[in-house]
Amino acid sequence: MRGNALKWFADRRGLAAGLTAAGFGAGAAATVVPIISVIKNYGYDRAFLVFGLAQAWSSSCCRSS
Repeated sequence: MRGNALKWFADRRGLAAGLTAAGFGAGAAATVVPIISVIKNYGYDRAFLVFGLAQAWSSSCCRSS
């Protein structure tokens, strides 16, 4: 993904790389609370299943070609 951002914004490569990294970090931080909630309420096995399926879905539906 970072490679595409650098290609799209060749004149602002540093900004593109920084925003991409910030997006990955924000996404990881945003999922902490829901993951903890699912683990507390349903256990680790259900948390792995739910978030694994969500990640597989988002990777297959939202990928760039």
